[in-house]
Amino acid sequence: MPNGVICCNCLQMNPSPQIPPSPQLLHTNDPPSELQAAWFRDVGIPAIKDDVSQLDARIRNIGALLHKLQLERAHLQTRADAFASVLSSVRRVPKDILTRIFVFATNGDSCDALNIKATPWVFMHVSRFWRKTASSCPSLWSRLRIDATFSHRDPSSLLSTVIHLSDRTINHITFTCDDDDEGGVVDADHEKMLADVLRVLLEHSRRWERISCALPTNVLALLSAARERFDSLISVSLRCSDSRELGTLDAFEIAPKLAEASFNGFHKETEIRLPKHLVAYSDTRPQGDTTLTPCYLDMVRRNPRLETFRVNHCDTEGLSYLIPQPSHVTHKSLKRLTACDDLFLDNLVLPALDSMNIEPGDRRECPPSACIAVPDLIVRSQCSLTSLSLTNAAPDRNFIHILQLTPQLRSLHLRFPLWIDRSRVYESHMKTLVARLAEHSKLGGVHVLVPQLRELRVEIGRRNELIDELVFLDRSFIDLIRTRWSLDTFSSVRFEGWARWTRLDERHFQELKRMNGEGLKVVFRTPSKGVMVDRV
Repeated sequence: MPNGVICCNCLQMNPSPQIPPSPQLLHTNDPPSELQAAWFRDVGIPAIKDDVSQLDARIRNIGALLHKLQLERAHLQTRADAFASVLSSVRRVPKDILTRIFVFATNGDSCDALNIKATPWVFMHVSRFWRKTASSCPSLWSRLRIDATFSHRDPSSLLSTVIHLSDRTINHITFTCDDDDEGGVVDADHEKMLADVLRVLLEHSRRWERISCALPTNVLALLSAARERFDSLISVSLRCSDSRELGTLDAFEIAPKLAEASFNGFHKETEIRLPKHLVAYSDTRPQGDTTLTPCYLDMVRRNPRLETFRVNHCDTEGLSYLIPQPSHVTHKSLKRLTACDDLFLDNLVLPALDSMNIEPGDRRECPPSACIAVPDLIVRSQCSLTSLSLTNAAPDRNFIHILQLTPQLRSLHLRFPLWIDRSRVYESHMKTLVARLAEHSKLGGVHVLVPQLRELRVEIGRRNELIDELVFLDRSFIDLIRTRWSLDTFSSVRFEGWARWTRLDERHFQELKRMNGEGLKVVFRTPSKGVMVDRV
């Protein structure tokens, strides 16, 4: 085979420098003579390197040409796509069909009123026809979501445009102040901007059906100015972002249709006045005093249609006080209760109570007195609980007493966000609880405790606060699930624990997977690299 390099211009073979005799040097390990070594060093290698350099230069030229051709092709393809779009059937979609597409595209989401890069604003940027169609569909603009970061310089003006596009039919508003970085405190200019936006919204409050706000105290106070203009309001959810004292909030006191009210972050001295026809009420103020408990009892007494009532307050200072009206409050329609204050629980009679949640909030420990008061409430009310939830309280003998009084219980939820702080107390009681839940009668073949239990859910720990080990999570926990499942009582088991280790191994997980395959819904999750992963 001839030695040489093909010329890129004329495609002719150019001979390589002639190698001196003894070509076997290229195929053996024999050392070259001094003459041969000098030839390889001074003639052969430099000549071949020159040829390689010429090829490299040619390759670079071809690469530049290829890049230029690719750019030209991309430009032509863009033009071809643009020409093809002229023939697109989308241009001929009737207005009513396009309107329905817009509605389905938003999927009932709120209009991000001050973000022109979000729906439905983006529809306005496509064409005149799309802009005309979107602007003539008030339902796209009737559910407002306002994030008070205010990237737009004139939020009130942009908001007025949205209200105009909605044909003044706005019925659902979510208005939040971005306070995560400042602990709820906003500067005077930002607060003024929030107030200006709220004033614009309040001009159309007669059509509101639902409102959700997270705003500073001074801005929330503006709601009272429209207290006679909430004719259609059904649901209100307010969060006070700075938790300062407001005095009295009477904005919704005479709202004729208000059925749901939720309040979060308000100062304990703030008086909230509401109508007497609520169906659901929630107030997550954490601390009780001589006024909150009587206030909540009066709320239950004055609202005969109540079905759901949630309060998280408790006597955190160990104060002892008397209720001005010591008689029990009987409510015949209240079905779902969340509370942890023993004095509040001691003054209730709830014969229709179906769901009980003993909860002080994720960051506080539940007082032991709550688990003492609940059994008395059950006996006094003669109610039949089917759902029970416990948060940040040791499942001790008082809690087991609750289970003994609720044979119809079908759902049990145990939450321990504060497990790290109280692990020794929680571990021993959980071990006992697992053993008691596994006990069953040899004669009747049914479990002694909560025989109708269908769903068990356990959540332990918090993200970024890993627990070293969950000792109670061993073979006995698997036996509890297996025995309940074998007697055809369980339908769902869910466990989530932020723990590095448990006393379960792969055999236990395989057994859970087998039960999952047989019809038991099993979710077992533990952390891996900072996120929860499914083990079953």
